Amino acid sequence: MDNAHRAPARGKTERSVQKWEGSTLVMHWELTDSEGITYVSDYSTSLSADGKVLTMAEQYREPGMERIRDWAYEKQ
Repeated sequence: MDNAHRAPARGKTERSVQKWEGSTLVMHWELTDSEGITYVSDYSTSLSADGKVLTMAEQYREPGMERIRDWAYEKQ
């Protein structure tokens, strides 16, 4: 996901930080809307040592809701 050239909608503030933690790429994303409500998503992506399984995990939060999702893709 590349948001480098996309500006948030008027009245919203968006920020993201990506960094490596060992062999895992971690991204923290926040969006605050014009009413001051903040939405947060933390992603982690890693590749198995043999290069055959890509694993992605997301923890998403907004007022009144939290969602955790995991994906695993195996190379055929």
